[in-house]
Amino acid sequence: MKHYGKNDRIILLQLCILLVFGLAYSFVIPPFEAPDEVAHFARAYGIAEGQFILHDHPAKLVQFIKEVLEERHNAQSLPVLGLMTALLEQQDGRIPNLAYNSSLYSPVPYLFHALVIKILMFFGDSKTILLTTFYFCRILSVFLFVCLFYAASTMLPTGAWPLFWTAITPMALSQTGVVSTDFIVYGSAFVVISAGIGKLDGNFRLWCFIVSVFFLLMTKVTYVPLLMIPAFSMLLAKNGEKGPGAKAFLGGMVIGLAGSITWNYLLSHFGIYEASLQIANRISNHSAIVLNPCAQFAFIVHSPFEFIKVIFHTLSTSGVSLFHQFVGVLGWLDLPIPFFFVFLWASGACASVLVAERPGNLSERASIIHGMICMSAATLTFGAVCASAYIIWMPVGSMTINLQGRYFHPIVAAILVGAVLMKPFNLKLRFETMTRFGLLFVSVLINLVAAHAVLHKYGVWWSG
Repeated sequence: MKHYGKNDRIILLQLCILLVFGLAYSFVIPPFEAPDEVAHFARAYGIAEGQFILHDHPAKLVQFIKEVLEERHNAQSLPVLGLMTALLEQQDGRIPNLAYNSSLYSPVPYLFHALVIKILMFFGDSKTILLTTFYFCRILSVFLFVCLFYAASTMLPTGAWPLFWTAITPMALSQTGVVSTDFIVYGSAFVVISAGIGKLDGNFRLWCFIVSVFFLLMTKVTYVPLLMIPAFSMLLAKNGEKGPGAKAFLGGMVIGLAGSITWNYLLSHFGIYEASLQIANRISNHSAIVLNPCAQFAFIVHSPFEFIKVIFHTLSTSGVSLFHQFVGVLGWLDLPIPFFFVFLWASGACASVLVAERPGNLSERASIIHGMICMSAATLTFGAVCASAYIIWMPVGSMTINLQGRYFHPIVAAILVGAVLMKPFNLKLRFETMTRFGLLFVSVLINLVAAHAVLHKYGVWWSG
């Protein structure tokens, strides 16, 4: 019989909390109310049909999405509804691609959802079947995210509390409970951060690391600076300690980068990105907006200090709301939890650093160096995320960046893990135990408040 240690029991409690609330969000958040969920589900459906480069949708799917959205929206509040209605009247059988945003993503992160959709396609395409398929996809997202969190926690028990406290934010957990790519981004980032500092003994951890590097690069290449953490760890390790970990890292990175470069070439070669921009401009109905990624990229390259000013201006005007979004704004970013619980989460973030113990396999000097690497990787990743949002989706000459709080969970995870590695002391055992159970209680409290906010806004009869 296996005997569970103190850390094992804590991780099991963390897994239970993540699983329970992740599934709760899957069912209390109405269909397609999460950011870009329509596009993500349509993208996965297209892959299930064999469209790795998305061209169109079956009319039955568009009709289903339209009917679900019309339960809470109209064409005035959601312009895409008017476009769907017009296309359904004009087209027979197939509707031109409406998932202009997710069409830019590689098919790799959608393979799990596409497999679920493919299996349930055999039962037909009625509204009931499509709704069942949709919820199975949501549930799958939660389970995969929890599995990745577990893998990261076992690789680096030191990082279990900082990673848990990042994952338990209502925004992160609700995003992993819907149909999106965020569960892959967050989970893979957690594994990459943990594997860069912890142990990679055993085939399971090695393969989990390889797959996480590959999926992170194939899903959101803007998070590539996080790979600094395992890269520098391999360089700092003694020759005898590098072993299979270095091969796993290099293998995942080479495959991931090759796949990402290939996909971006296809986007350009087949004109997918240009077509997506045209659709975005048509839906927005703002003719004055001009999106020109090449001009934006040139601006950043030739005027980096001016771009830094744009970042600071964005943070000075929207920093508080971004932090609020990061912790707990659900749905279409218009459902905030009370600000008191945002401050409560911030206090818990500090406590999560205090209760985590520095890794025993690292000397004090090595631990500080690894902590500095985590902080540096987080800073560079923040810059990459800002640059990506500015280049792709901001009008030429914009002095602000349209950021969302959900972009920053991998960055905050790296910062908190880095803080653990650099802290000069550990709490006494009595205070440590009290703080850990206090954090578990607060995590439940914050998510109960967030789930109540969703139910209060949408009620329990949203499914129609």
